Amino acid sequence: MKESGKRPVCYRCGQCCVEQGSGFTMMPRDYRRWNSQGRQDILRYVWQCRSPRDCDGKWDVWIDWIDPATRENLSHCPFLKRVGLGRHACAIHDTKPQICQKFWCQAAFGFGSRGVPVRNGSRLAVCDRSA
Repeated sequence: MKESGKRPVCYRCGQCCVEQGSGFTMMPRDYRRWNSQGRQDILRYVWQCRSPRDCDGKWDVWIDWIDPATRENLSHCPFLKRVGLGRHACAIHDTKPQICQKFWCQAAFGFGSRGVPVRNGSRLAVCDRSA
């Protein structure tokens, strides 16, 4: 996605990981990748639907972050790490979920708020960070 030809800039404020919280749905391919990589450090935070009634019929795609001790949903990504005053980083950047790889907030394009996704109509607009 391109917004007025302006290249997005990440401020590393961490608001996307806090504002979106558990609203970022990991995909089955993320889960499979972490399994094949032996990333138990990630998988211990993952809750995956086992039946359609557990997650509104979306059992094949709904994977969520949970507290491994309590099994309760987390309010934000457990891999958001503070690296300085008002600056954050992803502790699993090398293998983070696909939705995170492509997410950009409004502020990255110079309008709106940090952590609020850029939307194209009613759909979340995503950008390929490798572009």
